[in-house]
Amino acid sequence: MKKICLTYCLMLAGSLMFNVNAQTWQGPVGIGTNSSPDFSLNVLGKSRYDGTAFFGEWYDPVIYGKGIQITRHTDQGDNLFHLSFIRSGTKIAGLGFLRNSNVFAIQNDADNSSPRGIFLDGVGRVGIGVANPDQQLLVAGNIGMTDLGNKMGVALHDYMMYDNKNQPHYGMQWILDSWSTQGPTYWLSGFGGMKFFTGGTPRMAISYTGNVGIGVISPNNNYKLAVEGTIGARRVKVTQETWADFVFDSAYVLPSLKEVEQHTRTKGHLPGIPPASEIAQQGLDLGDMQQRQMQKIEELTLYLIDQQKKMETQQTKITAQDELIIRLQQQLKDQESRLRVLEGK
Repeated sequence: MKKICLTYCLMLAGSLMFNVNAQTWQGPVGIGTNSSPDFSLNVLGKSRYDGTAFFGEWYDPVIYGKGIQITRHTDQGDNLFHLSFIRSGTKIAGLGFLRNSNVFAIQNDADNSSPRGIFLDGVGRVGIGVANPDQQLLVAGNIGMTDLGNKMGVALHDYMMYDNKNQPHYGMQWILDSWSTQGPTYWLSGFGGMKFFTGGTPRMAISYTGNVGIGVISPNNNYKLAVEGTIGARRVKVTQETWADFVFDSAYVLPSLKEVEQHTRTKGHLPGIPPASEIAQQGLDLGDMQQRQMQKIEELTLYLIDQQKKMETQQTKITAQDELIIRLQQQLKDQESRLRVLEGK
C-alpha cells in the first residue's frame, strides 16, 4: 500500500512539473536552483530555445526565422528601451524602436528620448545624432577618418594609380605625396571634370582635359586658363623661348626709317605688329607681343644710336667750320688793319 501511494505521489509531481504548459502556473519557478527564485523564472545554468522566444505583451505570429522577438510595452516612457545592457549598475545602453515610431535606435549612456545615438528610420535612412534623418546618411557633428589614405567617395573600386598610390576617380583623400614633405596632400578627383559653385551659380570649372575656367563654365581646348573678368596681380611672369636680342646681331638688317614710314602709311601699323582687327578677333598674346615690342624698342635704339652718330659727325663738322670762320674773321681783321696802316702813309 505504501508503494502504491509513493508511486502516485511521484506521478502527480511529474505531472505538475512537466505539464505546466497545460495550466496557468502561479508563483515563481526555479530551474537548477534550490533557493527561492527572485523572478518568475530563474534558471541556473545554460538555457536553450529551439524555436522563437517572445518577450513582451504582443508577438507577431508570422515567424521571421527562429530567434527572439521583443515587443515594447505600450506604457513604457521615452526613456526606456526594448533591450537594455547595464554595466555595474551605472551605465546603460539599449536598442529598440522609439516610442510610437518606426525609427529603430541604438544608444549608449542615453535614452530613446535623446538624439544621441544611431537611428534607422522605416525607409532605411540612417541618422547619427539625428533621430529623424531626411538623407540616406545624416550626421550631426564631424566626420573623421583615422588614418592617412582612407578614402571618401563613390565607387571607390574604380580608381587610378598615382604616385604609387591608388586614388578613386570619384573620391577624395588626404595622403602623403612625394612632392611635399610638409604634410599630407589633399587629393580630389572627378573623372569627367569639376565645377565649383557659390550662390547657386558655377564659378570655376576644370574640364576633362585639365583646362581651367574662372567665370567660364565650359573652358575649351584653346586655353589652359580662361578668365571672364579682370585679373589683378602684383607681378606677372611669362616665360619665353626666344627674345628680340637678334636685332643687335651684325647680320640683322635694320629697315630704314623711309621703309617704316612707307609701311605705316599703307598698312596703318608698325611692321611686325599685328593690326587692331587681328587683336580684336584673336586676342593678345602677352609674351609674343612683349617680344615684338622689345624688338621695336631695340630697333628704335639702333635708330637713335645712328642718329647720335650722325649728329656727332655733324657737330664735328660744325665745330671745324666755326673754327675756320673764326680764323677767317681774324685774318680779315688783320687785312683791314694793314690797309689802314698803308692808307695812313
